This record gives sequence, structure tokens and C-alpha cells, in this order.
Amino acid sequence: MTRAVGTLRKRGAVWFVRYHVAGVRFEESTGTGDEREAKRFLAELRRTIREGTWKAPAERGAAAPPEGVLTTRVYFERWIVGRRAAGVRNVHDEEVYLSRALPVVGDLPLASVTRTHIKTVIDQIKAMRSQRGGEPFSPRTVLHHYRTIGTAFKDAMLEGLLASTPCTLATRRGELPRKRDVSPTWRASAVYTRDEATTLLSDPRVPLDRRTFYALMLLGGLRASEASGRRWRDLDADALPLGRLVVATQADGAHGP
Repeated sequence: MTRAVGTLRKRGAVWFVRYHVAGVRFEESTGTGDEREAKRFLAELRRTIREGTWKAPAERGAAAPPEGVLTTRVYFERWIVGRRAAGVRNVHDEEVYLSRALPVVGDLPLASVTRTHIKTVIDQIKAMRSQRGGEPFSPRTVLHHYRTIGTAFKDAMLEGLLASTPCTLATRRGELPRKRDVSPTWRASAVYTRDEATTLLSDPRVPLDRRTFYALMLLGGLRASEASGRRWRDLDADALPLGRLVVATQADGAHGP
């Protein structure tokens, strides 16, 4: 006897269907709160799987969710607002990363996004090219996208909006790239020469405030965010032999590494 495919589960006012195809779990909204309509949706789904005409939700397009259902787009927007209010310093980048996932998952109910959707998002990001240089995104940048999306879904799970996160891709399965730069040698060459450093620190054509800023980084070994966060109160001029600079925060007030 063949086991029936799929089960119905009600979330709020809407019925959702959960099922497996080729070992991959899918969950999607039926778009209705009527149990009979939901059962008809499930019956049609079973027919397409049985006849081999089934398509993944991302391929056939998701129906507009009913009023009152939390979409991924709305949750992402709310999540970014919360991150900005919390003073997350790279929130602008996070907003850009999430925006690139919206064509695939934006209009889906948050609870119906599957790992297949996430894999589609990452595959599309891998195929994108940067506006600056026209080159494909580096593996590091692709991973930044995935980790931001994963953090948003994890927070949704902690809020009780999801039973589990769909972000379960793995490098070992080839779904995520290995962490590396596009050009492995660029970091070794991205340094100032002695003459260039001298010019930045002493040339009168460079405004004094900029020379001071460069001095903090070049002579003090500070990162740009750390140098930007310095105030006169951070300087202990009486410390021997040459004074002391306290570097405890970054430009946005966050504690430094």
C-alpha cells in the first residue's frame, strides 16, 4: 500500500501543506482557511506528484498570501528596522543582502519558505555580477548573503514564527562556496609603500585632520572604524614613554574586537 503524500496543518487562519519529494521537504500555503478547499489543494498536489508533472513552488510561482499572513518581505523589513534600532553597524549591507533574496521568497508566507527556496536564492546570487567591476561576487560575499538570510530566519524561529529554519545549506554538498577571496594574492599587495605613507602623514596638501586620521591607522595600527571612534579623552599624554591611546570602541560605539 502506497503511503499518501502530504499532510495539512493549520497556522492561524490558513491551512498549510507539508510534503516530501525526492527526499526534500516542502511546506507551502494553500492560500485558504477553508478545510475543504485545502483538501482539494492537497489532492491536486498529490496528483501532480503521482503523474510526474509536479513543480517546486519556486518554479511555478507562489500565490499571493491571504490577508493577515506574515510574508517574508514584511518580516525582513521589520527585522532590518530592529537591527538598525539596535545599532548594528553593517545593517546597510544586511538590507542589501536581504533585498537580493526578495525576488524568490519576498511574497511567500514566511512559514512556507523551504531550503529549496534558499538554495535557489544562493544559486541566483552566485550568478550575479557586481555593479562596480562587473565580476561575479566573491565566495566571501556569497557567504555574507547566506549568513545574513540565515540570521534573519533564526531570529524568526526564536520569535516563535517558525518551527525550524530553512537555511540548512552546506559547503560539503557544494551548496555553499568555500570561504576565499576572488584573488588570493590581493591582500599581500594592498599596502602602502614607505614613500606613500610619508606623503599621507606629512604632505601639507593633505588636510591636517586627514593626516591625523592616517597617523592613527598607520602608526597606531588602528582600523578605520577604530580610528574614527577616537576622542581626545582616549589619549593619556602622561603615560610613559610616549603616551597611551585607549581603543575600546569603534566609530558606532560598538566594542572593538
